Amino acid sequence: MQNPDVETLWAYHDDRQAAIDEVHARPAMEIIAPAIVLHIAFTCESDTISELFTQVSGKTSAEIRRHVINKTGNIDTKIERHTEFTSCTFVASNNSDGAELIEAYRSLLIRKNVKVLSKCQISIVTTAKELAKKSDFGKRFYGGTMRGELQVHSTLETDNQSTINYTVMSEKSGPNELGRRIQRIYELETYRIMALIGLPLARRQSSRLTKLEDQLNQITSKLEAASSDEDVSDEDLFQELSILSGKLDNLRSETRFRFSASNAYFDIVDARIKTLVEQERGDLQTISGFLKSRLEPARATIKSVEGRQKTLTEDISRALALLRTRIDIKMNHGNQALLKSLDGRYKQQLLISQAVEGLSTIAITYYAIGLLSYFLKAFDKAGHLPVSYTLILAAAVPVIMFTVWYSVRRLRLKLHGSED
Repeated sequence: MQNPDVETLWAYHDDRQAAIDEVHARPAMEIIAPAIVLHIAFTCESDTISELFTQVSGKTSAEIRRHVINKTGNIDTKIERHTEFTSCTFVASNNSDGAELIEAYRSLLIRKNVKVLSKCQISIVTTAKELAKKSDFGKRFYGGTMRGELQVHSTLETDNQSTINYTVMSEKSGPNELGRRIQRIYELETYRIMALIGLPLARRQSSRLTKLEDQLNQITSKLEAASSDEDVSDEDLFQELSILSGKLDNLRSETRFRFSASNAYFDIVDARIKTLVEQERGDLQTISGFLKSRLEPARATIKSVEGRQKTLTEDISRALALLRTRIDIKMNHGNQALLKSLDGRYKQQLLISQAVEGLSTIAITYYAIGLLSYFLKAFDKAGHLPVSYTLILAAAVPVIMFTVWYSVRRLRLKLHGSED
């Protein structure tokens, strides 16, 4: 017996209940043969989903959960919320007349902003005669014996109501088992449509990819000839590659979710086909065999377009890297030439400064001797000089010149930050 005091001390993970509920999120409905099952998958606005849950549950304001099942008259209705779409399943058990079922469908789903993705009707009979009668579509049809000894026929084509029809013969299956088998069939139909929705997009994107690949080839050719063609600049090529890269990024953003979703749905379809365990009956091609033969090329096409996108992205990246390298090399060459030019100018400036240094020494010496001469003349007139002042000036010239030269040289070396 659980201790309630201990229970109050426990904290549960926020997503624990969602994980528990997940295994019960896709319940199968009980079906008693003969019956008619209509399954529709669609997209709509969130407000419409809320209205549908309210209508099916019969409550004034129903909580939007993963599913709701209710019975109205002779019709069992189930509405399910999936990640990318919503589905409604209508079951009329023990009723060969589908008029009431169609009326339930119309009253629930004839709304604005509802876009139907998948619509299939499964007629469940109990005798081989009824199976043969309902399977005489006048077209090629496919079928086999599935798990639970169910015999299934379908043309896998839409009728004048845009509905794909299946006929299932069940002789022994109970309500629970039959409900599970029928659920696998309409889930297979829905998921294979969701998987194949990515195919038209892949085909459209394939032509766009071809244009981008041609543009890249042209730019690559220009890149090869750019070294010898002065009319083609690296800056123009870089601009063209940048624009091309932007177009490809936009294309990949348009397809990334749809392609990933299609690949996931392909895996689900594979799993559903395995659970059917369909076996051949007579010379009919099995439904699972036919679907595999058509799904694999579609899957390959989508993966091919994904691969081309990735390859083109890598090619553009390599071209941009090569172009950047060329631009860097040219810049380095330019910098080296600039450094050489600066070095030459420095040498010229050094020669000029040395010349100016010599001239400055002479000029300063000249002015210094002139000032000294005025000073010595005054002493000469007063008779205080032991020798002629001209001899003193002559002797002072080399001393002053050496002093000025040495001072100017020290100043220059100090300004240049170096010592001899």
